[in-house]
Amino acid sequence: MSTLIQLSPASGITVGTTAVTSGTIGRVFFQGTGNVVQQDSALAWDNTNKRLGIVTPTPLAKLHVSSDNFGQDVFRVSYAAGGVDIINAKSGGFGTGTLTFAPTDGVVCNATLKMGFSNIIGTNSSYIQVENGGGGNNSMYFKTATASSTLGFQFLNSSNAQVFQVTSGGNVSIGATTPAARLDVRAQGALSTDLALRVRNSADSSNLFVVKGNGVLNAANLPTSSAGLVSGDIWNNLGILTIV
Repeated sequence: MSTLIQLSPASGITVGTTAVTSGTIGRVFFQGTGNVVQQDSALAWDNTNKRLGIVTPTPLAKLHVSSDNFGQDVFRVSYAAGGVDIINAKSGGFGTGTLTFAPTDGVVCNATLKMGFSNIIGTNSSYIQVENGGGGNNSMYFKTATASSTLGFQFLNSSNAQVFQVTSGGNVSIGATTPAARLDVRAQGALSTDLALRVRNSADSSNLFVVKGNGVLNAANLPTSSAGLVSGDIWNNLGILTIV
């Protein structure tokens, strides 16, 4: 007489001891089509360094998100109503990309971006804050760590030389290392062909006013008569500059 033997599947798996007969170390399990457990090379966990990789099998940061192709979204945060983006990071060409902190449909987002970092030249901490919508009154501002900090904001070139700077006291410099005036402009050089300041006409076809690197001033097309001028205007009175 035969005996019927029934086998019942286990109600679950035991974490840490259940053997995987087919899989790759580091890949994350998920439930796939057909209600089966699957793995994919686009979802990886580095257990040694505690890093998560999405679309990359070797994450280089705590969260490493890559893109399949240029122009695709890399990272998005949306709110529930219609899936409108609040944050959208998109890949671009070589070495380029965009990071947008705003809804894509133009709806006002009461969000704030804040950063804290140390500037390259000094030791004072710098600060950036961007606010918009009903959450704040500023669209952007830069703040130094203390009132005595010299540096407020600057652009540097590839050699870390200051190209544009706004000090905490409100002085603005273009090319000058330490601005000593509200607007401090440094000429490219000391030759007559080196310019410190230039004002062009609306067609950008000729100079209206030029300050050269050798200190020479040049104002083009000065009127040769005071007719039609108002108080404070300058005209060329037989080779002599005259103020009306």
